[in-house]
Amino acid sequence: MGTTVSVDAPQASGYAGIMNWIKLEDFADPNIFSGRIIRVPTMKCYTGDWYPDAVVDFMVFEAFTICDNAGLGLMVLSGPKAGKMNVIFPESSFSPGTYALSKSWLMENWTKYVYADGAPTQVWIAESDSVDALPDGTLWKIPE
Repeated sequence: MGTTVSVDAPQASGYAGIMNWIKLEDFADPNIFSGRIIRVPTMKCYTGDWYPDAVVDFMVFEAFTICDNAGLGLMVLSGPKAGKMNVIFPESSFSPGTYALSKSWLMENWTKYVYADGAPTQVWIAESDSVDALPDGTLWKIPE
């Protein structure tokens, strides 16, 4: 069985809700859809070619809606570079018949497109539940 960790995200990562983290290599779904969060540890001292943080979170987003010949992409979610695009993957990164990033393609192309000094075996992916609470713990219902 692979490695899975559940954390109360406000204490562990700054996000509201519960996130279930799974090593990318153990992630059972061959498709990675937009909205998934990918967590990457930094593997060398900061020299300007990667992020200055020890750990960087990325969100998978739909680059194909804004760029021709594109697949999905990764946007930085954490640290001083939050909100910046890290990479836009080519159309060849799609899982066949979907608008999802192929897990196998990502693992095979990790050092080329995402992080040359890291390995996909060091990467975590989050499965998150819907959020129904505010940061102060208030449960929120949509007004009728």
